[in-house]
Amino acid sequence: MEYAIQTTVNSVECEDPRFEEKPATQIAEEFPIETQIFFLGSLYYGCPGIVVSNVKKNLAVKLVIDPNNSVEPDFGKKIANDFDNRVKYQPSFQVAKRLSMSGLTLSKLTASLYVICKSTDQRVNLGLNLKFEAKKQKVLGYTRKSRDSGWEYSEKAMQILAQYKEKFPEFIQALEEKHKDEIYSAEDFYPKEEAVSKIHAIKEWLRTVEVRDFEKVSLDAERLDKV
Repeated sequence: MEYAIQTTVNSVECEDPRFEEKPATQIAEEFPIETQIFFLGSLYYGCPGIVVSNVKKNLAVKLVIDPNNSVEPDFGKKIANDFDNRVKYQPSFQVAKRLSMSGLTLSKLTASLYVICKSTDQRVNLGLNLKFEAKKQKVLGYTRKSRDSGWEYSEKAMQILAQYKEKFPEFIQALEEKHKDEIYSAEDFYPKEEAVSKIHAIKEWLRTVEVRDFEKVSLDAERLDKV
C-alpha cells in the first residue's frame, strides 16, 4: 500500500493502546469457571454449556444436550422443499398452448421486444424481460431453463402474460402475424394515427407490473424467491 510521504512519521510518541501488541489472554482469564458458553464444534453445534475446567491450555466444558432431540434440525431443507412444491414451472410449449399463442410469440414477449416509434424516433422495450439467453440469466420465481424442455415459466409469469394478452389483444395478434427478427415499428401493430399512444399505453402498463425490478440471477442459481 502506498502513502504520500508528507503524511508519514518515523515514530509515534503516543501509541494508541487499541493497536498495541499484547500477549494472548490466558484461558483461565478468558473463560473463568462456570462461564456460560455456546459450543461451536461440529458435533452438537450451538448447544449451550458451562466451563468446568480451564487448566493451562486445556478447556473443558459441560454441554446441555437434549437426549430426545439428537437429530440435527432440517428446517432449511424443509423450507427449500416447500418452496419447490409451491412454485411449479411449465415448459414453454404448454404455456403457449394454455395462453393460445405461438411459441415464437411467447419467446418474444418474455425476452426484450423493441419497438420504434418513427414519429418520435423513440425505441421502446415492450418485452417482459423474464429471460436473458445471451447473458445466461433467469428471473427468480418466474423463469428457469431445463436441459430437457428448455425455458419454463411459473404461474406468476403466466398470470402476467395472460394480463398482457387481455389488455392489449391487438398487439399480441399483430405479433402473431408479423414474425421478424429485426426491431418492429409501432405501425406494425397499430394505425399510424394512434400507434404512438397505444405503444405508450403498453409502456405505462409495464411500469405498473414493475418488470424492470425483477431479480435476475444466473441460470445455475438455486435460491428462494422473495416473500
